[in-house]
Amino acid sequence: MRLPLFFELEQKIMMILDRVVPFGRSKAEYELMFALTESDRQKSIIDIGDGPASFNAEMTVAGYQVVSIDPIYQFTADEIKSRFDACVDNIIEQVRNTPNNWIWSYPKSPEDLRANREKAIAIFLKDYDRGKVEGRYINAELPKLDFIDHQFQLALCSHFLFLYSDHLSFDFHLNSIRELCRIAKEVRIFPLLTLAQVRSPYINEICSALTKEGISSEIFQVPYELQKVSDVNLSNLSKLTDLFLNDNQISRINLDGLTNLNRILLSKNQIRNVDLTGLPKLTILGLRAN
Repeated sequence: MRLPLFFELEQKIMMILDRVVPFGRSKAEYELMFALTESDRQKSIIDIGDGPASFNAEMTVAGYQVVSIDPIYQFTADEIKSRFDACVDNIIEQVRNTPNNWIWSYPKSPEDLRANREKAIAIFLKDYDRGKVEGRYINAELPKLDFIDHQFQLALCSHFLFLYSDHLSFDFHLNSIRELCRIAKEVRIFPLLTLAQVRSPYINEICSALTKEGISSEIFQVPYELQKVSDVNLSNLSKLTDLFLNDNQISRINLDGLTNLNRILLSKNQIRNVDLTGLPKLTILGLRAN
């Protein structure tokens, strides 16, 4: 006997929620991850894949304008909280069991990480129903969004694009970033690491494709780091002239193809081997406590 359609849809939706890890981040973390200035905060912002972050709620209380989109917003507050409670113990235990994979500056420890996530989701849940009514939390997802061109001044994407490079295709990433560039005048994405804690293999090719379309891009370091970087591949960034890496826990770095590089400063990393052959314009090299 065939199940009623509404039952099949409900089962499908709950299976989607069961695959979600609803860990949200705070306004303070967003400011560090995206190097947000007061001028940035004054802009109209769209936040992609926000989940149960407290960023929207905290920004709204402070008088700023943020719209958050995430398919998780199809669920009720109780359903999101229930899923958080179901997975938080396991996630924190995984963190404790991999001590060498984390940098404890902000937050300070696995326990502090848990406390931060619990505080973030509590603030989010208090704001969630009101925010949905006000149109600040919208059930939507990439690669296609229902906004007009340049509706926002700044788009932020946290822990989604590039992080899931092993699960989401190159075309999905490229089309998603094109869409963000369509609806916002500026786009910032964090982090550039995959779940395996290596630089996403899509970055160079996506930057190249966007350049051909007249969209410029740059990569810069921000004062927020939780996952350690084990392998950095900077090959094919032929226009890069200056490289500064400080306290990144990097153990290996690939400089192939950086023919215009003329200054390197590597400080407080864990680099054991750097091949400087093929860098004809290199004039300054600084190595300190690596």
